[in-house]
Amino acid sequence: MKTLDSDNKVVVLSKEEATRKAVSSTLGKAGFTIVPASSADDALHLCQGLNPPARLAIVDGDSEFLPRLRRECPAMRVLFMASSEAEESGLRGGRVLHKPFRRAQLLGTVLDVLREPLAFTA
Repeated sequence: MKTLDSDNKVVVLSKEEATRKAVSSTLGKAGFTIVPASSADDALHLCQGLNPPARLAIVDGDSEFLPRLRRECPAMRVLFMASSEAEESGLRGGRVLHKPFRRAQLLGTVLDVLREPLAFTA
């Protein structure tokens, strides 16, 4: 059984409950511990309380909170989900996964991001 103290925590930030659930389910089945958040404030509050910290934040198109996340959790990698090129153009500071995507694509991208040196995603 995974706990919040494990080193495979992933924060999933999406205002859309269906997106949070789908991403959380896929990664949870792969052995990740999921920390769901419906707002940037929730995500930051949760990130500050995690020890050890989450290794990755998966963010559904909300790049405005990225500077705050970098201040509070500088070692966290970021993977954005974007549904359009216009949305993607505003996302800086992390990799982008285009919606819609398959479960295998999500998992593969998460594993790739976690293998990358932190400087690449910062």
